[in-house]
Amino acid sequence: MTSLQQVISALNARDCAPKEYAGAWAAICPIHHDETSTLNIWEGPNEDIHVCCDQECPLESICDAIEIDPSELINSKSFIPFREFPTEVLPDPIREFVEVGARAIGCSSSYIALPLLSALASAIGGTRQLRIEPGWNVSAIIWTAIVGESGTKKTPAFNRVMKYVNERQGKSFVQYEEEMTKYKVALTHYKKDLASWRLDKENTKKPPSKPDRPKAMRNVVQDTTVEALVPLLKDNHRGLLLASDELNGWFGSFDRYVTG
Repeated sequence: MTSLQQVISALNARDCAPKEYAGAWAAICPIHHDETSTLNIWEGPNEDIHVCCDQECPLESICDAIEIDPSELINSKSFIPFREFPTEVLPDPIREFVEVGARAIGCSSSYIALPLLSALASAIGGTRQLRIEPGWNVSAIIWTAIVGESGTKKTPAFNRVMKYVNERQGKSFVQYEEEMTKYKVALTHYKKDLASWRLDKENTKKPPSKPDRPKAMRNVVQDTTVEALVPLLKDNHRGLLLASDELNGWFGSFDRYVTG
């Protein structure tokens, strides 16, 4: 591993004039070398060396300029080695689903277990809460994300979990369409009855009751914004699963405004 002093020495050798300020260092960036101290260098708590240019020069280019391997800036002892998801802690049906699915797809068991945990939590939704102590209740909300190299079969694993969530959603939509058909018929009768009631000047009866419009029960949303979620959550008190195949798309929704 490269030490902080080695980085400072390499910068000195290239006339980058590193200077220490309160435990950190500032220096001229070896990329644009404009005699302004835009390069910041400091040592992290795990002895990792951080090198950052205010003008966003790539770390690889900076390291090339001072002939230091970027990977040598990281303390290998600060890494926690990857271990597979502990499927043995899952109940039998869930464990079998995860293990068999991972073998069939040829992916890490975590690629299935993590989105599955979120999906199962959303199935519980707002119907139950865990009481940690008096006045502190926790709902079944589990945020998970899978991170892996391209081509490691993240999407097939995600789709395997979502298959059953989407099937449940499809059944809800079919039921909604059936209820809407009945609603339209009832609404037609209501309008006729209301017109007749208004024409009868001597009518002492109460006006006919307007039928309630059915609501589409939803289980999952995939491409939405906070603004669009508000009316959906109002109609779905149990809660919703927010499922995004790409973290990029989810992050992008934070500053995107869509009303429906």
